[in-house]
Amino acid sequence: MDQVEIMEFVNKNPLFTLGTCVDNVPHVRIMAVAFADSRGIVFSTGRDKDVCRQLRTNPRIEMCFYSPQDELQLRIAATAVEIDDIRLKQDLVEKFDFLRPWIDAQGYDVLITFTIKDATATTWTMADDEKPKEYISLTSL
Repeated sequence: MDQVEIMEFVNKNPLFTLGTCVDNVPHVRIMAVAFADSRGIVFSTGRDKDVCRQLRTNPRIEMCFYSPQDELQLRIAATAVEIDDIRLKQDLVEKFDFLRPWIDAQGYDVLITFTIKDATATTWTMADDEKPKEYISLTSL
Protein backbone atom coordinates (compact mmCIF):
# COMPACT_ATOMS: atom_id res chain seq x y z
CA MET A 1 0.00 0.00 0.00
CA ASP A 2 1.43 3.38 -0.96
CA GLN A 3 0.58 6.86 0.32
CA VAL A 4 -2.19 7.43 -2.26
CA GLU A 5 -3.80 4.08 -1.40
CA ILE A 6 -3.56 4.90 2.30
CA MET A 7 -5.42 8.18 1.80
CA GLU A 8 -8.07 6.37 -0.27
CA PHE A 9 -8.44 3.75 2.47
CA VAL A 10 -8.83 6.45 5.15
CA ASN A 11 -11.48 8.22 3.07
CA LYS A 12 -13.41 4.97 2.61
CA ASN A 13 -13.05 4.05 6.30
CA PRO A 14 -13.11 7.39 8.17
CA LEU A 15 -13.86 5.98 11.62
CA PHE A 16 -10.75 5.14 13.58
CA THR A 17 -9.58 4.30 17.05
CA LEU A 18 -7.34 7.04 18.42
CA GLY A 19 -4.77 6.04 21.01
CA THR A 20 -3.16 8.61 23.28
CA CYS A 21 -0.97 8.20 26.35
CA VAL A 22 -0.49 10.58 29.26
CA ASP A 23 1.47 9.77 32.43
CA ASN A 24 1.96 6.23 31.13
CA VAL A 25 -1.81 5.68 31.03
CA PRO A 26 -3.24 4.72 27.62
CA HIS A 27 -6.55 6.15 26.39
CA VAL A 28 -8.48 5.03 23.30
CA ARG A 29 -11.67 6.21 21.67
CA ILE A 30 -13.44 6.06 18.32
CA MET A 31 -13.10 9.22 16.25
CA ALA A 32 -13.88 10.27 12.67
CA VAL A 33 -11.55 11.76 10.11
CA ALA A 34 -12.94 15.01 8.78
CA PHE A 35 -10.67 15.18 5.74
CA ALA A 36 -7.95 13.06 4.18
CA ASP A 37 -6.76 15.19 1.30
CA SER A 38 -4.23 17.92 0.48
CA ARG A 39 -4.76 19.27 4.02
CA GLY A 40 -3.49 15.97 5.42
CA ILE A 41 -5.44 13.66 7.69
CA VAL A 42 -7.61 16.02 9.73
CA PHE A 43 -9.74 15.27 12.78
CA SER A 44 -11.29 17.43 15.49
CA THR A 45 -12.52 17.47 19.03
CA GLY A 46 -13.91 19.88 21.57
CA ARG A 47 -11.65 22.32 23.39
CA ASP A 48 -12.83 21.12 26.81
CA LYS A 49 -12.69 17.37 26.14
CA ASP A 50 -10.21 15.01 27.79
CA VAL A 51 -8.82 13.97 24.41
CA CYS A 52 -7.92 17.58 23.61
CA ARG A 53 -6.01 17.91 26.89
CA GLN A 54 -4.30 14.57 26.23
CA LEU A 55 -3.21 15.62 22.73
CA ARG A 56 -1.87 18.93 24.03
CA THR A 57 0.05 17.15 26.81
CA ASN A 58 1.48 14.39 24.62
CA PRO A 59 0.83 14.74 20.87
CA ARG A 60 2.23 11.27 20.01
CA ILE A 61 -0.70 9.18 18.79
CA GLU A 62 -1.67 6.02 17.01
CA MET A 63 -4.67 5.79 14.71
CA CYS A 64 -6.19 2.45 13.76
CA PHE A 65 -8.55 2.19 10.78
CA TYR A 66 -10.34 -1.03 9.85
CA SER A 67 -12.24 -2.30 6.83
CA PRO A 68 -14.30 -5.42 7.53
CA GLN A 69 -14.91 -5.86 3.78
CA ASP A 70 -11.18 -5.97 3.07
CA GLU A 71 -10.31 -7.56 6.44
CA LEU A 72 -7.57 -4.95 6.56
CA GLN A 73 -6.27 -2.91 9.47
CA LEU A 74 -4.26 0.28 8.88
CA ARG A 75 -2.27 1.71 11.78
CA ILE A 76 -0.69 5.16 11.63
CA ALA A 77 1.78 6.31 14.29
CA ALA A 78 2.20 10.09 14.20
CA THR A 79 2.39 13.39 16.00
CA ALA A 80 -0.86 15.35 16.25
CA VAL A 81 -0.49 19.01 15.32
CA GLU A 82 -3.15 21.54 16.27
CA ILE A 83 -4.34 23.74 13.41
CA ASP A 84 -6.00 27.08 14.13
CA ASP A 85 -7.62 27.74 10.75
CA ILE A 86 -11.11 29.25 10.66
CA ARG A 87 -11.72 28.14 7.05
CA LEU A 88 -10.87 24.55 7.96
CA LYS A 89 -13.27 24.73 10.92
CA GLN A 90 -15.99 26.16 8.68
CA ASP A 91 -15.45 23.34 6.18
CA LEU A 92 -15.65 20.82 8.99
CA VAL A 93 -18.94 22.22 10.33
CA GLU A 94 -20.32 22.29 6.79
CA LYS A 95 -19.42 18.61 6.41
CA PHE A 96 -20.70 17.58 9.87
CA ASP A 97 -23.95 19.52 10.18
CA PHE A 98 -24.62 18.12 13.67
CA LEU A 99 -21.86 20.47 14.93
CA ARG A 100 -23.77 23.60 13.80
CA PRO A 101 -25.86 24.15 17.00
CA TRP A 102 -22.77 23.73 19.18
CA ILE A 103 -20.74 26.21 17.10
CA ASP A 104 -23.68 28.64 16.89
CA ALA A 105 -23.94 28.58 20.69
CA GLN A 106 -20.22 28.72 21.58
CA GLY A 107 -18.30 29.89 18.50
CA TYR A 108 -15.58 28.28 16.44
CA ASP A 109 -13.00 28.56 19.24
CA VAL A 110 -14.61 25.57 20.94
CA LEU A 111 -13.70 23.35 17.97
CA ILE A 112 -10.08 22.18 17.92
CA THR A 113 -8.68 20.66 14.73
CA PHE A 114 -5.63 18.47 14.32
CA THR A 115 -3.59 17.04 11.48
CA ILE A 116 -0.68 14.65 11.69
CA LYS A 117 3.04 14.84 10.94
CA ASP A 118 6.00 12.48 11.26
CA ALA A 119 3.59 9.72 10.31
CA THR A 120 4.38 6.08 9.59
CA ALA A 121 1.76 3.57 8.48
CA THR A 122 1.56 -0.20 8.50
CA THR A 123 -1.15 -2.62 7.46
CA TRP A 124 -2.26 -5.99 8.77
CA THR A 125 -4.44 -8.79 7.48
CA MET A 126 -4.84 -12.39 8.64
CA ALA A 127 -3.26 -13.49 5.35
CA ASP A 128 -0.15 -11.40 6.11
CA ASP A 129 0.01 -12.20 9.82
CA GLU A 130 3.28 -14.13 9.61
CA LYS A 131 5.02 -11.71 7.23
CA PRO A 132 7.33 -8.97 8.52
CA LYS A 133 5.64 -5.60 8.85
CA GLU A 134 6.26 -3.00 6.18
CA TYR A 135 6.30 0.65 7.24
CA ILE A 136 5.26 3.41 4.91
CA SER A 137 6.40 6.96 5.61
CA LEU A 138 3.63 9.48 5.01
CA THR A 139 5.94 12.28 3.99
CA SER A 140 3.63 14.84 2.47
CA LEU A 141 1.24 14.94 5.42
